[in-house]
Amino acid sequence: MSKFILLILFVSSCSYLPISQAPLNKKDKKIVEKNLKDISFGKIPVQINKYVLKWITYYKGRGHKHMRRYLSRANRYQFLMQSLLKKESVPTDLIYVPLIESGFTSHAYSHASAVGYWQFIKGTATRYGLRVDDLVDDRKDPVLSTKAAIKYFKDLHNMFDDWYLGLAAYNSGENRIKRYIKKYKIKNYWTFVKRRILPRETRNYVPKFLAALLIAKNPEMYGFHNIKYKKPFASDYITIKKSISLKLLSKEMKVSFSDLRALNPRYLTDLAPVKKGKKVSIRVPTSLRSLALKSLNKSYSKVPLLSYSYYFYYRVKRGDNLGRIARKFRSRISTLVRLNRLKSRHFLRIGKKLKIRRRTRITSLVAKNLIKRKNLIKRKKTTRKIRKKTTRKRKKTIKQRSLSSLSKSKKKYKFKKRNKIYKIKKGDTLSRIAKKFRISTFKLIKKNRLSYNSKIFSGRYLVIPK
Repeated sequence: MSKFILLILFVSSCSYLPISQAPLNKKDKKIVEKNLKDISFGKIPVQINKYVLKWITYYKGRGHKHMRRYLSRANRYQFLMQSLLKKESVPTDLIYVPLIESGFTSHAYSHASAVGYWQFIKGTATRYGLRVDDLVDDRKDPVLSTKAAIKYFKDLHNMFDDWYLGLAAYNSGENRIKRYIKKYKIKNYWTFVKRRILPRETRNYVPKFLAALLIAKNPEMYGFHNIKYKKPFASDYITIKKSISLKLLSKEMKVSFSDLRALNPRYLTDLAPVKKGKKVSIRVPTSLRSLALKSLNKSYSKVPLLSYSYYFYYRVKRGDNLGRIARKFRSRISTLVRLNRLKSRHFLRIGKKLKIRRRTRITSLVAKNLIKRKNLIKRKKTTRKIRKKTTRKRKKTIKQRSLSSLSKSKKKYKFKKRNKIYKIKKGDTLSRIAKKFRISTFKLIKKNRLSYNSKIFSGRYLVIPK
């Protein structure tokens, strides 16, 4: 009789769960219990209850195709990340956090602006030593992000002395969990869940993690057959001392640019930037390491080092929008959204303070082969001095050379036919101009001796390479 009552309670507890299509039957429950005896879970305890069973049911049903894809990708990074976890004496089962966070893709981006395999927000990433800016995002690097995650989980375990609470804090923030513990005098995760104290996402987080862990360790037992696992990347690190073009390096190594980018997802452009006095590592295929070292000298970029920047605040006025503010301060809408953590691009509150970045240097916008070196704009000059000194000479020079190109004396003024001259218009950006002429931003910057952060001004000229 007691067994019958327990069975009714189990079925009824599963029947009202919104995610599952059907309750877990008795056969599936036996599979889970057998699975617990067959595998080792490291230092993270595994507790099976109705919340965990709900997520197992979901992954066996509606979420089957998603979990299948995640398991396929996991094989590419699993051994690499597990070795780092084991080295730091952290439970290797934490490898399944990226499984539910990002599905093991570096391009994962959440509604809370969390990025990468471990889904770090910018504040947490920078706190644990990851670089996040317009050119580099270490959250997308499997090694660097895993090392940061290890440090974070160590801190969380030291705070709560409980892996379930640590995982809950990883999802919703350690300060929130501290407040709940202090307010409700509770130190048990499942009590928080039963009393519905935690946010819905955090209440589901640990059960979801445990369900994914069970399935990932024995996928066939849960109906995941014939998974086409992706092969791990066989790669090595090489150190570079100067900024390098990954596109040029891929050509020298005779590998596809997309493959090299896949090994180095932390670089947001085709440029691997190096700040003065620092070194940077890039990943290359193991079999091509020696070739990559030989190709470095030919691939080093001549793009100048990044210019220094500082920030100031602008108060939103009536009639302002992000596009207008971005044009006014020669910035980008995406940069304003990122700097100010704006949830919407379309709504701004009047009186709100916006953080805006401003560069301190002005780089020459006139190509080397158009105007003599004495007429080039010096970086430390102000815009007023630039206008006075260069405007007349530039107009005169361009007029003379355009006339000479029509004359017969072509030997006197040697112009390459492949180069075009473009007059910068209001609202133009380097990437927009490059897209217009179907060339890479890197080529445009290199030809005009600029940097990715250079200011451009309407009325000036750029050389458009072929």
